[in-house]
Amino acid sequence: MKSFNKKIVTVFTDGKHHKVMLPSGEIIPHLVETITTDNVEFSKVTMTMICNVVETKEEALSNYSKSE
Repeated sequence: MKSFNKKIVTVFTDGKHHKVMLPSGEIIPHLVETITTDNVEFSKVTMTMICNVVETKEEALSNYSKSE
């Protein structure tokens, strides 16, 4: 059995859908598809999701801090 690493994301099943949880406990929103490969040493997840695209980290942070 693999040990639980609190520093990496976790994949779990919610109904019929896979969900990805960050170490902070936040669920990644707008996840469209996941492909989970489970190995003895580690598992990996390939994700497809809807996302915003901006030029810089500063622009992203600025957009998140704006009131809607």
